[in-house]
Amino acid sequence: MECLYNNVQGKEFVAFEGETIEADEDFKDNEKSNMTMGPILGLELEGQDATKYPLLVQPIELSIGTRFNSWTIAKYYLKEYGRQKGFVVNRYRVEYHKSSDSNNHTVKKRTFACENAGKYKSNKTRLIEQQCNKGSKKTNCKWHINLSNPESSDFIHITFAHLEHNHTINADNTRFATSFRKFDNNIMAKIEHAVVYGHCDAHTIRNLLQPLFPDQLFLTQDLSNAIQKIKREKKVTGSDASQLLKFLLKKQKDEPTMVVQPLIN
Repeated sequence: MECLYNNVQGKEFVAFEGETIEADEDFKDNEKSNMTMGPILGLELEGQDATKYPLLVQPIELSIGTRFNSWTIAKYYLKEYGRQKGFVVNRYRVEYHKSSDSNNHTVKKRTFACENAGKYKSNKTRLIEQQCNKGSKKTNCKWHINLSNPESSDFIHITFAHLEHNHTINADNTRFATSFRKFDNNIMAKIEHAVVYGHCDAHTIRNLLQPLFPDQLFLTQDLSNAIQKIKREKKVTGSDASQLLKFLLKKQKDEPTMVVQPLIN
């Protein structure tokens, strides 16, 4: 998720994940001036569709000088690094190359930070005793990585890395964090087939897909959201039961030996 910036009384704030957090001064301009040439990660992903990148099994090691061939691969590797370690890595700050073409926004530098980075700042203007604020997971965590794509290089370089957290890492994040529960295109295609042609509900789809994707978490809410999205896009109308009955009656018409007997309570 990209961030929006506002400057209030000399302080910079970032609108992030529905919250406003105070940008951390420690994240600014803390990279080394000399580019260190380290290993190139992600060469195996070159030429692949970014939506079909596989889960990375080999432990990922990040350090100053580590390089990537593109911002897309760099972002994916950092996301997978977080998944392996049990936390979510978010995009935090971006800087673009200067260009005379206002439509050409090539990324020059980017900061990735722990999801708990920054300090929560309420947007509410009511008196504090009249506010009913929700809790925030922001702990001002300093974990962050700076990357740079200088004009003199074809690679994305890690120029600074602070790899320590100020909070406990929850191992369950690997399975339950929203960022890691997203269904890939392969799973979405199978859900779509089950919805459009099988008129299946979330419970049935989970039972069908879980054996095929044992490492994927299929929460009812996630499946329901995916099903409703497909129904809107494919203009599938009617309830699951009515659609199933229509499907079976059509099959009965095509195959006279098939018997369908609706039961009405």
